[in-house]
Amino acid sequence: LISGTLFATGGSIAQIINMRTDPDTHQQFDWYKTLRLGLYGGLVFAPLAKRWMSFVQSKVQITTAGNTIKDTLARTFVDQSIFPCGIIFCYFTINGLTDGKSIDEIKLHLKHHYVSTLLTNWTVWPVVQFVNYTFIPLARRLLFVNVFSLFWNVFLAVR
Repeated sequence: LISGTLFATGGSIAQIINMRTDPDTHQQFDWYKTLRLGLYGGLVFAPLAKRWMSFVQSKVQITTAGNTIKDTLARTFVDQSIFPCGIIFCYFTINGLTDGKSIDEIKLHLKHHYVSTLLTNWTVWPVVQFVNYTFIPLARRLLFVNVFSLFWNVFLAVR
């Protein structure tokens, strides 16, 4: 529920920013887009992220203690090497499909935005996830990610 709400909020903020920065387009607020982003956040992102973070916590361990700086660095490295590659692709593809775009339009969007979005991800999320894997209990990690995702979702929604 929190993920869906924050995804919808991020999408709404992005729409408002777009409407104010380009008033000549006379855009109307798109409630359907807000709903789509909320559903994506709640039904796709949240379950995948929660399972992923549990998997990384349980399977990525270098030391026998399992909670050293080496373990956290390894978890962050594995997390950022795999999860963003798939979730960014899912985000652009699912949102394109639910927006009525053709497969060719989605491919073009991915061609123009996927790599730059992934590179931007790697300037922000490794630090967030390092803090997450270091200090936040597993049961609260999705909530921690959701707080930062609000700002990330604004960025994604304007792409």
